[in-house]
Amino acid sequence: PSNPQTLSFLDMGCGSGILSIAAAKLGFSPVAGFDIDEDAVNASRENAALNGVSVDYRLFALGKGAVTLDESIEAAKGVYPDLALQGRDVGSGSAPFAPADFVVANILGPLLIAFADEIASYAKKTLIVSGILEELYPEVLAAFESRGFCEVSRKTIGEWTTGLLCRD
Repeated sequence: PSNPQTLSFLDMGCGSGILSIAAAKLGFSPVAGFDIDEDAVNASRENAALNGVSVDYRLFALGKGAVTLDESIEAAKGVYPDLALQGRDVGSGSAPFAPADFVVANILGPLLIAFADEIASYAKKTLIVSGILEELYPEVLAAFESRGFCEVSRKTIGEWTTGLLCRD
């Protein structure tokens, strides 16, 4: 973006916070992020403090009404029946973040598909989806194309694909 100071940023599946910290350093404001892993959220907060930036990190799981990762995974099993993960209690059920101009979703492909409505509701215009196995990417892309996004570009390294999507 030519002027990130006027754009908000949301990091879904923030991990260590590297993407949201970089966004804050570039001048995006406000910047927020969430993860289903409490350790990841705590690490992100520490890393933001070490980098002197303000980012609103929260423990949160996608899935309206889901209160644990296990429930989110259960909701996704219709899309990806072999998905099996374990989680802990996290907040959900109400949108804790305002829609953002720029959203990065580094979330398992089956969850991107299962929660495409919710993810799309957070993305005003630009969405980067990443961490997707190459063979699942067409399904992820179709899920977001049906919600008004179009693919601007994609990059595959090894078996992993990332897509840059936009909508008007």
